Amino acid sequence: MTAWDGVRVVFCVFFTMLLRVHEMRADEVHMCSCGSDTDGGCVANQPCGPGGNCNKENVAYGKQAEISSRYPSTGVKSGPACVAVNGRTGHMMKFPSEDGTNCVHTEVNDNDPWWQVDLGQNYTVTDITIYSRQGEVQRLAGIRITIDDKECKKLPPDTYSYSLNHTTACDTPLRGQVVKLSKVGITDSQIKIINFCEVQIWVCRPGLFGQNCDQSCHCRSNVTCDNYSGKCPNGNFSTCENKTYGENCREQCGRCDNSAAACDVFNGSCQACQGNFDLPSCTGREIS
Repeated sequence: MTAWDGVRVVFCVFFTMLLRVHEMRADEVHMCSCGSDTDGGCVANQPCGPGGNCNKENVAYGKQAEISSRYPSTGVKSGPACVAVNGRTGHMMKFPSEDGTNCVHTEVNDNDPWWQVDLGQNYTVTDITIYSRQGEVQRLAGIRITIDDKECKKLPPDTYSYSLNHTTACDTPLRGQVVKLSKVGITDSQIKIINFCEVQIWVCRPGLFGQNCDQSCHCRSNVTCDNYSGKCPNGNFSTCENKTYGENCREQCGRCDNSAAACDVFNGSCQACQGNFDLPSCTGREIS
């Protein structure tokens, strides 16, 4: 064999190894949407937010999700990434071969496991609820939650801090589209695994804002405000036009004095009334 033949052999071996590494890396990421029956389908009945707050909605439900690996490395694997956003909030681990596939589980040799969901658009997230696997709540320990790669929350490493349903909030409200749960640098083989059954991302329903989603938007032309700050797309609260106030400026102001400011955009109160109309709203019959 000539020297050139030797070079060609080495090159072919190197290229084959490089191709194999690429294939392995490509196989490590599993993407799906629970809208497909092959991924277990979705459960349409969605609950209200934490504490029964029905002004909040779960924007992770049915969205596209990805996971770094699936347990085990061979044979029948655990459910795909989207089973953690399919609406099933039970705590029992179920494989795709079982009815009602439930819970995600990364491979035990995955040293930097992660799971993420693409919300489809930007939201300011108020709360995140994670449903643990029965008997494995300690696997929530050390999870790092990010929104568009910005740290939202790092769950404590204390394995006794968690319940089956764990709700947390970002240390500082963050706005973004991709919510990721990951673990890095954990050596305990049982704790480093990503293993939970459902993730719910809570935001205010359209037209509402605030930490408890109990305030109404006041934007012109029925434009939806930011779901957390209440700011309109122009960056400011609307002053409402044509002497209107209230949600989306649909209510008409009373007989406010023209020399005073327009009525309050939130409650319709005036600083002063025309004639003898009565404060605060300057409505009803004129006082004689």
